[in-house]
Amino acid sequence: MILFLQILGGLAAVALGIYLGGSPYTQTQEEIEARLGGGRPRKPKRHFMWLDYFKAHERGSDRRRTRTHFKTAVARDRVVTREEAQARARAVALAKAAALDKVVARDEVVARDEDERDEGRSS
Repeated sequence: MILFLQILGGLAAVALGIYLGGSPYTQTQEEIEARLGGGRPRKPKRHFMWLDYFKAHERGSDRRRTRTHFKTAVARDRVVTREEAQARARAVALAKAAALDKVVARDEVVARDEDERDEGRSS
């Protein structure tokens, strides 16, 4: 019974929202633009904070002037020498060979275990 009342209340809330929100928009585009203003940038608020006592000798313009930006260097932008490329290729080949050896060793262990299991069943 409680669940039914909750569902009924939810449906009534949705219906009321559609009824109240579905009214036609009465403002024109000119009225909306007049309300929003001319698009001037907002002046930042200047207010004193107690932390400013710790920075008494530093001006805001000095902080902005000395700001360093992050460098967005990508690895592909770096020039790679022939020796580095060969060393990287050898490392990749060794890693692939090691991974292949692990797979072969695992397959051998699995096959040996299956053979032992089969011998145990036939005995």
